[in-house]
Amino acid sequence: MAGSNIFTDVTITPNEIIAADSAEFIIRLTIGPGYISEASRIIFDFPGLVGTCRPTRMHQESGGYVQAYVMNPDVGYDLRIWDLEGQAIVGKKGGAWRQQATRFAVLDLDAGLKEGDIVELRWGDTGRGFGPGTRISHIVPRLDYEAVIHVRYFDSQEKGLPDHGRREIEGIERPVADCEVPVSIRVKPREPHHVHLFRKANGAILAPHDVYSNIAEVDSANAVAEVDAEGGRNEFGAFEFTDKDVTVSPKGLPLLESAGMADAFEGLNLYWGDIHTHSEFSVDCIEREKMDMDPDALMRFARRRAALDYYAVTDHQQPWDVERHKIGKEFWDRTTATAAMNAMTRSNTTFH
Repeated sequence: MAGSNIFTDVTITPNEIIAADSAEFIIRLTIGPGYISEASRIIFDFPGLVGTCRPTRMHQESGGYVQAYVMNPDVGYDLRIWDLEGQAIVGKKGGAWRQQATRFAVLDLDAGLKEGDIVELRWGDTGRGFGPGTRISHIVPRLDYEAVIHVRYFDSQEKGLPDHGRREIEGIERPVADCEVPVSIRVKPREPHHVHLFRKANGAILAPHDVYSNIAEVDSANAVAEVDAEGGRNEFGAFEFTDKDVTVSPKGLPLLESAGMADAFEGLNLYWGDIHTHSEFSVDCIEREKMDMDPDALMRFARRRAALDYYAVTDHQQPWDVERHKIGKEFWDRTTATAAMNAMTRSNTTFH
């Protein structure tokens, strides 16, 4: 993968990992003919989903420890960590010791890089056996989930900071990189650990779960349980049945079954939901988790993956606070439109 003529190649190794595993990730940049010969800056914007080790320079034995290697002995460099919430470089006298919002590694390079030179950043640097490697999140929100590192090049060390994250905020413009290249790590669920049957008032959902309750990769419901009806596999990998009384028997894995929700008490149904969640529109989800799910994605997840009957997205809006702590009119309008659309299409499902 190349970024214009700034980099002739950008790779990450490994590019696939199982949820909650640890590895030393090597991001390798090959300098191209368009790379400036003067001092420059490269910012590595890491993923931050829950459970992922944050980049750090504090302790070599920490899982997220990052180290740079420049394959040109004439080029000096300085590697530091940027705190999105504190808006400062992390250090003993400034910035955050906590790792909630330390998502950026900032590599300042002296003049002298030439075409063909190699720059490497090792995330979870094992230091010849002294480090544990980076732990990747145990959460896999969808089967095609990829943790993305955005490599952002600036042709001056005066550019790139301050930076609040991924979205423009009123009165605050995000620095525009001279070149940006994403590199992805496919995060896969672990093997099936148990099967969960959700009996809803108007159907049923069978979810093959790994040990962390992610949907495991299973092609057929009958691969993990004996089922007396045909169920369609939905976009999240769960199996949906129109018959709420579908019979499911264990096949080598523990079977968990929710209580029946139809006519639970004197003709009344039982419904489950969640009325406190946040999407990528909320400031903490932007700055800490680098979340990539908008309200529509969350609502589809709630219905077809978590088997909920009602659901609310409650993104942060603090009118008295700074602009970056507000959802803003654009995102509020998108949220209300999405809620209306999902309410109208709640009975429409698509199997594949």
